Amino acid sequence: MLKFIHVADMHMDRSFEGLGKIPQALSAKLNQENQTMFARIIDYAILEQVDFILFVGDTFHQPQISIQTQTFFIDQLKRAAEQNIPVIFSLGNHDYYQKERYWFAFPANVYLFEEETVQTFYIETKKQETIALSGFSYTHRWINEMKVSEFPRRSSKADYHIGLYHGQIKTGNDGNKYAPLVLSDLKLKGYDYWALGHIHQPTEVLSQPLTLYPGAPMGHTKKETTAKGILLIQLTGGIRPFYRWENVSNVEWHQETLDLAFAFETQELLEEITKQIISKNVKTPNKIILLSVTFQNITEKSSDEFRQKITNGELLEYLQQRIFQLSEERIWLYELDQEAKNETIQLPLGVQKELIDQLSARYVSEAFFEKRMQPLYQQNLLADRLPTTKKEREALVMRSKQKVFRDLGIKREEKP
Repeated sequence: MLKFIHVADMHMDRSFEGLGKIPQALSAKLNQENQTMFARIIDYAILEQVDFILFVGDTFHQPQISIQTQTFFIDQLKRAAEQNIPVIFSLGNHDYYQKERYWFAFPANVYLFEEETVQTFYIETKKQETIALSGFSYTHRWINEMKVSEFPRRSSKADYHIGLYHGQIKTGNDGNKYAPLVLSDLKLKGYDYWALGHIHQPTEVLSQPLTLYPGAPMGHTKKETTAKGILLIQLTGGIRPFYRWENVSNVEWHQETLDLAFAFETQELLEEITKQIISKNVKTPNKIILLSVTFQNITEKSSDEFRQKITNGELLEYLQQRIFQLSEERIWLYELDQEAKNETIQLPLGVQKELIDQLSARYVSEAFFEKRMQPLYQQNLLADRLPTTKKEREALVMRSKQKVFRDLGIKREEKP
């Protein structure tokens, strides 16, 4: 049985985004968590006595890495070396490889892909099994070419052959900038496993051969609520492979809906909201919770005043500090929202609601959306901020739709 860890998109020197003005104590904890997460990966590899570790791109968030971060990273790799655990390391579009930027030599247990040309390393496990590992690193911010054709077919000299590929599945247009790939091409190579990187959502892409995106092991933005951790993979000859995600992060992004139908007086609201938020998060006492809350069923008696305090930020500012203190500096409320009022729409003469709805539905479609947004996907600094799920596309389309209504002077009336 072959057992190894698959990690991608760690972005270990990335800041946590969208949190507003956070307390210094929380900022220090979050900054430390980036390094603590990586140390936990090495801890877990040693505990499981894996045959090797794969890092498939974007280990760092940027190509220029501080000396302090490099020192910590190398020290952790040396811990793996002391346990005779090889590390196979490729670089992605964020941390593309430039040799002169590294101040320290990698330990002898590290197999580093230094070129965009596909290379193959052969390693031998403690059980004397031969493993072929084929892959490449980015040396520029983008790779337009489809790289799968460069990968050799399964090696006859190896007991297992694994491919490392940091890239995106081809979307059918000419705008792919991140080593686009076609799934059917992967199958032709005859590999035992494809270790993918670049997509932050954990995804099983193929079952035969097993092909996985582990996703980001820790979310750095509210878009990454799906982060599961790192992958433990077990391959055993012709038997179906086994895999599971292992959580290595103490940071979680939560999105919750709070029902305010219980509250009848303004004076009750703050206390009840605070109690509900705290009680909903007691199940994860050792985690840092980054929380977004949406209110629903705001009562008639306090609705106007309450909505005003949400809009001007007063309520968020108060609850942030109150909940942070009561949770022993563990829960940070970074966002408050409210469900829209129950309204009808009065359209100007000549404007058809059906046309607006049809246009909105087209943009929710993944293929149509990506085609129209392709110029933005090509901008590396913007690509990570664009919607990647249907829910995110729907939210963006809804905001755009509301702007259209405002610009057209469309009136709204509350239903009785």
